[in-house]
Amino acid sequence: PAHAGGGDTAPAEPVPEVGRAVRVRGTPLEGILVEVSPDGRATVQAGALRVNVPVGELAPVPAGEERPPRQAPGGAWELARRKAGEVATEIHLRRLPVDEALARLDKYLDDAALAGLEEVRIVHGKGTGTLRRAVAEFLRDHRLVESYRPGGEGEGGSGVTVARLKARG
Repeated sequence: PAHAGGGDTAPAEPVPEVGRAVRVRGTPLEGILVEVSPDGRATVQAGALRVNVPVGELAPVPAGEERPPRQAPGGAWELARRKAGEVATEIHLRRLPVDEALARLDKYLDDAALAGLEEVRIVHGKGTGTLRRAVAEFLRDHRLVESYRPGGEGEGGSGVTVARLKARG
């Protein structure tokens, strides 16, 4: 072979094929790639859970390595599996009164942690900034939140806060 490796000029990992088993980097989530949109978003089906993530966050699962999620002891596994099928990776709080938004956010963070999510997006909108500030204040001392930051370019900017949840253990 004239091309013996080492000089591979591919700019990035190839996009896994639709129908292949994939992992979402930084999460325990493993599922089947069901769709890749022209804007670079991928839809992954993991049991009853359907998530939409940037294609760059996917890693193909090598053939033969597909495995069921780790089991937690007792009934916790069943509850976690059910929650994983119900919990989205983001919550929308726009146009809600602050007290209602924070109550929903608190329950959502509990559910997201139970489902094993490592990072979530909190969509609060830009508006006057009141809800954004209340969300930041709420996250600052939340028992399940490791860190948080404003959304970056392509994530919703100042209309979104991205929270990283503490690892379960």
